[in-house]
Amino acid sequence: MFPYIRSIVITKETKLNRVSWIIWSTIGIINLAAYISAGEKGTIWFVIAAAINPIILLLLSLKFGEKHWYPIDTACIVLAALSLLLWRMTGNPILALVAGLVADFLGLVPTFIKVIRNPHSENLVSWLIGLLAGICNIIAVQPWTWASGIYTIYMVSQSILVIVPIVNGQLLRKTTPK
Repeated sequence: MFPYIRSIVITKETKLNRVSWIIWSTIGIINLAAYISAGEKGTIWFVIAAAINPIILLLLSLKFGEKHWYPIDTACIVLAALSLLLWRMTGNPILALVAGLVADFLGLVPTFIKVIRNPHSENLVSWLIGLLAGICNIIAVQPWTWASGIYTIYMVSQSILVIVPIVNGQLLRKTTPK
């Protein structure tokens, strides 16, 4: 969190996509509730952090975030809301976890597109730390079940999806002749 917040507030490198953080804040809280309902405890601290951190970043996005709102932002919010509605209608904790992950992925889409457009709009070190945390969490999952492992695998995949275009974009910029 600290390198990311520094890149937002001090160096102003990171320009948060508000839609991503609106969705991630909402989904983080719902995923935490679903995780607890599913009886998972082994990786609960990672999920707690995944609920609190987006709220902090959402608040920062109000001042330091991108100002433009794209049609994909609206689509992602609507589809995320539908995922949440599905969870609410069923009351099934495992379905809630899956619906929460789908909605969470929809939160990734605007940030992923933003990074494709501008690879320097996100802090690589912060995303690498998130990837490392996710990998450590995968190793920590005991006993391994679908419900205990799916969230950690998703978090690693999410980090990779953002890291790859950041690295590709930054390498392209360094190798492109001026």
